[in-house]
Amino acid sequence: MRCFIAAEIPEEAKYSLADIQTSLKVKVKAKWVEKENLHITLKFLGELDSRKVNLVQKVLEELKEKQFGFFIKGIGCFPQPDKAKVLFAQCNCLPLFGIYKYIHKKTLRINKTQEKRNFNPHITLARLKIPQNISLLLGKIPVPKAEYKIKRITLFESQLRKEGPVYFKIFTKNLAE
Repeated sequence: MRCFIAAEIPEEAKYSLADIQTSLKVKVKAKWVEKENLHITLKFLGELDSRKVNLVQKVLEELKEKQFGFFIKGIGCFPQPDKAKVLFAQCNCLPLFGIYKYIHKKTLRINKTQEKRNFNPHITLARLKIPQNISLLLGKIPVPKAEYKIKRITLFESQLRKEGPVYFKIFTKNLAE
């Protein structure tokens, strides 16, 4: 099964981000991520058999982290504003880096897949089928000034379907209060 580990974001953050998506839909032609699928990816694991899924679950069970807050600091894109392929909400959250390092180190022996880019905590909002120049939009998109709380880290299965990906929770680690 195709798997990834993510920090689940609270419903109030999803609603705020859905509002941003709505305001951008008239300006950017893209495949928009469904509100219920919004999350912060910590590690894409690729295809795992049930034995490896169990090992990843043990890694998450051993995670010792308390709930923590994050802010949305702006809207960005990959790879660059004049040829955007992905539109995202940039997250300001130091604890995510520690969790990322822990997960990355502990899962290397399970799955040799290594991310070639530096960890950049974000929430994907849209994927652009044709790269677009969104330079003029960036910086003009208002973002909520609220702090949101991360309470769970989850191992998901991702099933790719014609209408878009469907995510299934395999295991959830509730963070301590």
